[in-house]
Amino acid sequence: MNASQFQPVRTALARRRAPALLGLSLALLAATASAQAAATPLSLQQVLAQLPRSPQWQQSELTLEKARRNLEAARARVGLTVGLSGGLSSSTTFSDGSGSLTPTLGASASANVLPWSSAQDSVRAAERSLRTAEAQNNATRANLVLSAQQQYFAARLASFDRSVAQRTLELRQRQLAAANAQRELGNASQQTVLERTADFQEAQSTLAKAQQTLQQNTFALANTLGVALTNVAFSTAPQDPGEPADLNALIASALKNRSDVISAQQALASAQSELEAARRNRALPALTASVQYGQLGGNASGTSLGGSLNFKTGAASATFNPGLGGSTSAASLALSLSASFNLIDPAAEADIQSAQTNLQAAEIALGLARQGAELAVRQQHAALRSARAPLEAVRSSVAAAQAALDAVNARFAAGSATQTDVLAAEVNLLSAQRNYEQALETAQLALHALQNAQGLIPSLREPQP
Repeated sequence: MNASQFQPVRTALARRRAPALLGLSLALLAATASAQAAATPLSLQQVLAQLPRSPQWQQSELTLEKARRNLEAARARVGLTVGLSGGLSSSTTFSDGSGSLTPTLGASASANVLPWSSAQDSVRAAERSLRTAEAQNNATRANLVLSAQQQYFAARLASFDRSVAQRTLELRQRQLAAANAQRELGNASQQTVLERTADFQEAQSTLAKAQQTLQQNTFALANTLGVALTNVAFSTAPQDPGEPADLNALIASALKNRSDVISAQQALASAQSELEAARRNRALPALTASVQYGQLGGNASGTSLGGSLNFKTGAASATFNPGLGGSTSAASLALSLSASFNLIDPAAEADIQSAQTNLQAAEIALGLARQGAELAVRQQHAALRSARAPLEAVRSSVAAAQAALDAVNARFAAGSATQTDVLAAEVNLLSAQRNYEQALETAQLALHALQNAQGLIPSLREPQP
């Protein structure tokens, strides 16, 4: 048995399969068209307006709020602290059975008064942490805005791909029907029918894949926003962003606004502060001055007022005793001054060396961050220019496809072209428009990526044409 003996079997199978394929395609097209007709328009402005309520955005805001609260707590620890104390003591003499009961009451206050106190250092550290948190929060916002825009336009392009796939399936359906009709009349070979069947099946697969891609991209956007998106139409078209600004100005903006540069600057400031603290701790003696005035002598508790200042820690304190013990001693004044200094202190020297090493590392990290910022801006600047380069050519392709459709429509009106010819020209035009849409999306997203490289938050408003 040779290959020619299989030909009637193939022909019969193709004839039986064609109505089933056509019926399936009609059902697929009808379901897709129904879904599109009921779709709710969703603009990019609506997406960006929802973004501040997304989980990632809110989480970043809470991190920033925590840094603000830490700064408030650090500042509060610098302020005046006031306390009260009291007690009651008794004594009994067993020989004569006499006894006494002595109440005590005191008030105290303390504050960090010198600029190098640990509490003041904590305030400065909290301020640096807040600036870092603000920069990181801005970076998170910028990344979320860019991600939402990328996902929005990816979903819009997938919707465009679905439209192209629908029209292509209609075209392949017509071509298959025409091939079957010509085969019945003996004007087309079985090879032609099989080729048209394969084209038709491929168009079905392409439409199903486009629908799946649209669903996946829509779900990705919904996940970013933290809301459900069901049967929506992405209504905002991309715009030509125009030529980028001056490269040097963009680099200067990045060095000022990028979160990694700001974080490196704050890390350098922390390293400098740590080195200053280590050197001060080694150089300053442990010096404490105190003063007391009041009824300081005698066994009973008398009225007294005292104060002290620790020059190394920068902390000052004051105490007051109202003298509830009934002391009758005369008032007196007591002054004291104590100091100590370590002539040899390996631990303090090691702290200085460690701080110096950290400072050198922080300086290098800042230089690398600045280099990285400049490189990122240069790359995104070049990417935007490259993305805009083909726009004119793709726009011309759309005009050419439109002219071709107009010519086919004229021929159809004159009776020299078929409806299939018109549909094929419409598919070509739709494909050209889809390519132009993609080119515009690439250019607009390149602009947003350039803004992101600068450390700027893209506008949460919809771009205007």
